[in-house]
Amino acid sequence: MSPTFKIGGVPEHFNIPWQLAIENNLFEAENVKVDWKFCNGGTGQMTQKLKNEELDLAILLTEGACKFLAENHGFKILQLYIKSPLVWGVHTGKHSKIKNYEEAYSSKIAISRFGSGSHLMPQVDAHFKKKNINEKQFEIIKNLDGALKSFKENPSQIFYWEKFTTKPYVDNGQLKRIGEFITPWPCFVIVAREDVLTEYKKEVKSILEVINYASKQFMNSSNARETLVDQFTMLPEDAHQWFFMTEWETEINAPAKTLENVMQILKDCGVIEETMESKDLVFQL
Repeated sequence: MSPTFKIGGVPEHFNIPWQLAIENNLFEAENVKVDWKFCNGGTGQMTQKLKNEELDLAILLTEGACKFLAENHGFKILQLYIKSPLVWGVHTGKHSKIKNYEEAYSSKIAISRFGSGSHLMPQVDAHFKKKNINEKQFEIIKNLDGALKSFKENPSQIFYWEKFTTKPYVDNGQLKRIGEFITPWPCFVIVAREDVLTEYKKEVKSILEVINYASKQFMNSSNARETLVDQFTMLPEDAHQWFFMTEWETEINAPAKTLENVMQILKDCGVIEETMESKDLVFQL
């Protein structure tokens, strides 16, 4: 008998197909049990949970997954999850005197955890603009709620977070968005523990087939934007814009060239010491 698979993801609109698949018993129809776990701490928190065997699979930011696999054995990428890039908002506090995006590279930077997207993206951004960021600039705030609290005492911090998730706080004046940065690659991948893959390859493949089907159904749904508005308190115009900017993967696919490019950029940024070939990154189902 197969176990209940513990799967983690951020509590953001990207993961709504997982919720819909669970609500509609799509996994049960394939004789697979899943226990979905929202992880407010993002990719950095989920990689730790994978190491602690608190998660079997996780939906991670691509850059965070590549860094994690470069530094840890026993984990593999299964496929892309979101094929489109992520739009990061670059934020500061409402009382901050920072107005220019260029000031971000010399400021304190709030991050959820080391190895998270909020930690890696400022470094990638700085690299492309030929700027330098050092580790002493980073301050751990754990999650978005932690950032909002931290900005009350340290309004001049910089905070990279997904643009549409933070937009309500920009709209109500708690945060100021001073810029945007778009990732130069697909933004999410699905990662699993290798021991789980070895023992339950068939069941894991079924999980991927279900979520790919659910993602395709959601992309083709006539009421997808209304669902986003209802579940994530998005404004209708924001839901419309985000939905048409976002493309889910609907096949078991992890393109070698894409992942190798991510690894090379992370190495160029000084985030990892050595790159990996795609055959060492990806588990073939």
